[in-house]
Amino acid sequence: MKKKIIMSGRLREKHLKILLSVLSIIIFECRELLYLGFLRSGIREESLVTVSWLGYLCPTAFESRNHLFFECSYTWEIWRTVASRCGLNPARSWNLVLIQLESHNRRSTRGILNLFCWQGCIYWSWSERNARLHRNVFRSYDMICRLLDRQMRDKILSFRASTPSASSIMMQQWLA
Repeated sequence: MKKKIIMSGRLREKHLKILLSVLSIIIFECRELLYLGFLRSGIREESLVTVSWLGYLCPTAFESRNHLFFECSYTWEIWRTVASRCGLNPARSWNLVLIQLESHNRRSTRGILNLFCWQGCIYWSWSERNARLHRNVFRSYDMICRLLDRQMRDKILSFRASTPSASSIMMQQWLA
């Protein structure tokens, strides 16, 4: 007769977290060994088709939230371009960007515009990362900035019916 082991929810969650962290370490180590094995066997780095543990947008560092937003040179160029159009002095650190955004009144037109730009930058950066990862499609940061510009204009114009004055002020700030 088999005995069932019943774990409490907290204990089960703790065991799952430990298991997932161990598995992620094992997967990382296997990828690293596979990568080093290819290099030792004389296969060139450019010809590797294996999944990289480095960032997909800029392969100079491990992919993390801080690197992706906005330590990565690719996403930094997008954020720098967009933030300067909003009148922000762009920060490169995730935490500094959050502090910067929180310092503006979220109900003001400038605060709303800043949030829209930040959200758009995150959306298009993540979208580009996924396009490179899953579809092997690469776009320049200029192209992403053009897409983001079109999205911002459309978003601002969507306020025209409900609050025409706010829409007008935000469009003037965006186009300035």
